[in-house]
Amino acid sequence: MKILPVVSYLYPSIRQDNINRAGTKLPRIFNTQPTDTVTFSAKVISPNKKAFRKLLRYDIPDMYTGKIMLSPDIVENFIKKGLFDKSIKKIAESLMPYKERLQHVEQEVLSIINKDAATNPDLMLSDAIKKHSSEANKKLLELQNPIFEELNELAKKLPSDAYRDFQELMAQAKMMLNHQCTVQNFNKSDFKYKLKRIAHDVYLCGIDEDIMAIQKLMKMTNYFPFQKFNKAGKPSNKQTDDLITKQSKYIKNMMLYFNRTSLAYNQELRSLFENAESQILGKPSLVAFSRKKFICSLDKILDKIDDKELAGKLHRIAVKLPTSQDTVSAFIVKASRRTSEKIGLDLLQNSVGSIEHLVPRSQGGKDSYANYGLSASLINSNRGSTDMQVYLREHPEVYATCQMYVDRFIELTNSKVIERNGIPKTYIRDFAYTMRRLSPSEKPMILDLSKLK
Repeated sequence: MKILPVVSYLYPSIRQDNINRAGTKLPRIFNTQPTDTVTFSAKVISPNKKAFRKLLRYDIPDMYTGKIMLSPDIVENFIKKGLFDKSIKKIAESLMPYKERLQHVEQEVLSIINKDAATNPDLMLSDAIKKHSSEANKKLLELQNPIFEELNELAKKLPSDAYRDFQELMAQAKMMLNHQCTVQNFNKSDFKYKLKRIAHDVYLCGIDEDIMAIQKLMKMTNYFPFQKFNKAGKPSNKQTDDLITKQSKYIKNMMLYFNRTSLAYNQELRSLFENAESQILGKPSLVAFSRKKFICSLDKILDKIDDKELAGKLHRIAVKLPTSQDTVSAFIVKASRRTSEKIGLDLLQNSVGSIEHLVPRSQGGKDSYANYGLSASLINSNRGSTDMQVYLREHPEVYATCQMYVDRFIELTNSKVIERNGIPKTYIRDFAYTMRRLSPSEKPMILDLSKLK
C-alpha cells in the first residue's frame, strides 16, 4: 500500500492488502509474498513504537537512502495550521525548507508550485495543479500508449475467452483515458477501499466531528447488501433485481446521512457516493483511469489461463505503466482530481519516517528494538517483505547509508538523547548486530561503532 506514513498515532487500520513495487497486488499465479507494510490502528500502539517514532524529530537519515526523513511532528503542525487551505505562496514558503527531504517526484512538483507562486501567489493549491493537468495528461498518455500497444500485441496469444475479456478491459480503459463516461459494475470491496482511503485523510485532519461521521459511514458499509447465489452458483434475474433495489436504497440512505454530517463539504466522498449510485443502477459515469484497478482486472483474467509464462509476461508489461511515485505527469493527473488538503498530504506522506522491521513481520519479525530501523514510508513500502540479503545484493549502496544511519544514532546516544526518549542505549549495537546477521555471507555488513562512548 504506497504505505501509510507516521503522521498520527490514531490512524485506523485502513491500508489495503500489501502491494508490490509496481503498485498492485499480484495474483496467486505469481507466488509473491505479502509485503511488510506499516499500518496504524485505533488500538493502543506499543510504547516501544511510540518512543522510537519520536526520534524522527532529530533529523534521522533513512537507513536505505541516507536522506533525512520528515518528522510526523512537521506534518501534524501543517495540518493543525490548515496550511493546505491557504494560498500557494504560503504553502511554498512553508514547504521549500523541507524540499530536499521529499521524494524526487514530490520535489519536482513542489518546484512547479513554487514557480507558480511567484507569478500567481493567491492561487489555491488544487487550482494550481489543475492549471498543469492538461499538459500532464498528454505527457502521461505518451508514456502509457507504448505499454498498451505492447500489451495488445502480446494479448493476441491469449485463449479466445480471455482475449475477449482483455479487449473489453482495454476498451473500457481507453474510454476512461479519453474522459468518456463508462458503465462500471458496482464492487462493494472497491467501494469500501476507496472509503477507507478517504477516511485516512479525515483522520489526518483530526477533527472529532468528522472522525465520528466517517467512522459511522465505514460501519454502515459492513451491512451493505451483497449478492446471494442459487444452488447452481448463479443469481436469478429476480435476485439481481432485488439486489439492485436494496443496494440503491442503501446507498441513498448513506448519502442522506452524509449530507447531514460535517463531512458534507467533502467532494471526494460526494463523488464516491454519486459514482456508486450510478454503478448500481447501470448508468454511465465519468470515472478516472486507475492503474491499480486496471492491473487488478487484468490479473483476474490472467489467473484463469493455463499458460502462466504468458500471464507473467503480460503482468510484467502492465506494471510498467507509470505511477504517481515515478513521474511528475502521473502525480499531477492524479492530484488534479483532489482537494488542496489531499494534494498537500500527497506531497509529504511518502517522505515521512516510518518504522522498518529488519526481519519483516510476515517472516516472523518481532516488534522489538533489535528488529527496528527507520525508513521513509515510500522506501519502506518498496522493500516490502524482500529478504534483507536479497535487498542488499540488489542495493549495495545501503552498506554506506546504514553507516550514515548508525553515525547519527551514535551522536544521539553519546548526547543522551536516546536515553531521554526511553530507548535502550544498546539500540545501535543491536541494530549493527542484526544487520550483520541478515547481510549476505559473502559480504557481511560491518558497521563502524568506534565513536560510540
